[in-house]
Amino acid sequence: PTYAGQPTAMVYFDIESSEPAKLVAARSPIAKRAELVRVDSPGPDAAPKVVTELPVAAKQVTRLALHGDHVRLLDIQQDLAAGARVPLELTFVDGKGRRTEIKTEAVVRGIVARPPEKAN
Repeated sequence: PTYAGQPTAMVYFDIESSEPAKLVAARSPIAKRAELVRVDSPGPDAAPKVVTELPVAAKQVTRLALHGDHVRLLDIQQDLAAGARVPLELTFVDGKGRRTEIKTEAVVRGIVARPPEKAN
């Protein structure tokens, strides 16, 4: 969930594929743009970096999760309360260069964070 006016949100999900692929784009109508974020060594102190693709392994779950790889939605256009459904469009490229767009949705879960304190 996001607090009122929060500009970004992270999206976490599992991907299963019969073939190796790459996640190359993500979009949502609730955000002006989205970034693919790679975290090389998952953990609370990891340094995330924006990348052009995220690898998807064949025949095993590829998990995008807290403190790990994820999709970052930027310039969110609405508040996201627990239980809300967020439409997503994910674009994958397989080993032969074929693009596949998957429409899905994420369910907002968790506890709303507080907005950052303003400096006096």
